[in-house]
Amino acid sequence: MIDRIELYRRFAERFHAGKRRRPATEEQITEAESALGVLWPESYRQFALTCGAVYSPSLLDLDR
Repeated sequence: MIDRIELYRRFAERFHAGKRRRPATEEQITEAESALGVLWPESYRQFALTCGAVYSPSLLDLDR
């Protein structure tokens, strides 16, 4: 069984349609949470720290 971090990486590799991915920093996540007035779940924080922003329009057919 693969661990969660590896699952995040595989998802990003398969679905990311943009250029190079850059993992987010703790500071960027904290700033985004403050700007949005929310606290992200720990699982999403780990995804962002691992993969950063993943642009995946094909999941919602946005690129048609």
